Amino acid sequence: MKSLIPTFISPLLSPISLLLPLLPCPIFIKHNSSLFFYRIFILLSRPPQKGTTFNFDIPMKVTLEKILSVSGKPGIYQLIAGGKSIIIAESLVDGKRMPIHPSQRVSSLSDISIFTIEEDVPLKDVFEKMKEHYKGAAAPDHKSEGKTLRNEMENFLPTYDAERVYDSDIKKLFQWYNILQAKDMLEFEEAEEESTEEN
Repeated sequence: MKSLIPTFISPLLSPISLLLPLLPCPIFIKHNSSLFFYRIFILLSRPPQKGTTFNFDIPMKVTLEKILSVSGKPGIYQLIAGGKSIIIAESLVDGKRMPIHPSQRVSSLSDISIFTIEEDVPLKDVFEKMKEHYKGAAAPDHKSEGKTLRNEMENFLPTYDAERVYDSDIKKLFQWYNILQAKDMLEFEEAEEESTEEN
């Protein structure tokens, strides 16, 4: 398959990709769009793992790196393809596809963490706590009152930092969880760094 990575950065992929670990960052902070697009090119260039088999009787595991939040756009999106100047993402709400340009603020859900009074918790871990708490079912609607959602937060993430995590953040958290739950997309792949270290 033809590479989706611009030729002018292809020679740099091997050395630079090793210097760009996907580290979690505080929830909803601004991201450098150029760096994000570069990392998307690297993500799309990864070859499939050898020995991969498919079992259609169980849900496919989700790569959270490919689930995106786009500033000013509702819901969340799944990365479909990338080019030299845009990436294509599909809404997990209505299935519509749209181009995303480097000038837009985009966050990968794998880059987002929730502030707690201890260490920040990656969004993937929060989703898993929610799935366990709600036994795989949907969570309360994100349009519920802020106080209601904060009470729910204390059930599955009692150490969250109530001062630094705003009501708007919590509403997005519940909205995103329910979108993924409705799509049966709460089974996540392990981070690639872990498998690399084991080898």
